[in-house]
Amino acid sequence: GIVTGSGLRPAAQSLLEVAAGLASGRGEWNLAARLFGAAEAKTAETGLHLDPADAALLAPFIASAREHLGEAAFAAADQAGRDLGDEAALAELRRWLTGEAR
Repeated sequence: GIVTGSGLRPAAQSLLEVAAGLASGRGEWNLAARLFGAAEAKTAETGLHLDPADAALLAPFIASAREHLGEAAFAAADQAGRDLGDEAALAELRRWLTGEAR
């Protein structure tokens, strides 16, 4: 895919992180946890971490998703996101942003 073959992995990671916060802000807790898990998988793969200011901005959104879902459901959704590959995670994000997931 375009992301995996073009060196755009850091951009994909950032997109997933921002989208996780946006989903949480919209009350879409399960999606927020899945996207966060996908972003965290990218972090583990690339070694690139959020800037501390960005991490501080994202943290309350992720905490809110965790609180609303409960720890077990959040962990399950997070793991499901971690298990997605690059292309699948970005495809899910694209469907959500374009309204196809509704």
